[in-house]
Amino acid sequence: MRSLVIDDEAVARLHLRLLLESRGTVDEASDAISGLERVRAAIAASAPYDLVCIDLSMPGTSGIEAIRSMLDQAGVPP
Repeated sequence: MRSLVIDDEAVARLHLRLLLESRGTVDEASDAISGLERVRAAIAASAPYDLVCIDLSMPGTSGIEAIRSMLDQAGVPP
C-alpha cells in the first residue's frame, strides 16, 4: 500500500508514519500545497496513492480545499 500523510505538525506525521510503515510506503508533506503536488505527480506517473491522510485544519489551504482539488485531479465528479 502506498500512503501519503499531509499534516503541518511533525509529531502527527511521525505517528501516522509509524502506524502505516508496516503496510507499505509512506510519503509525507508538511502542508496542503506540497501534498497536492505529490498527489498530482503520483497521478501523472500512473501510480496514485492508495491512502491519503490529511489534517483538515492547516494554515493556508485547508484540508477540505485540498481534498476537493485531489478529487478533481483524480477525475472524481463533485
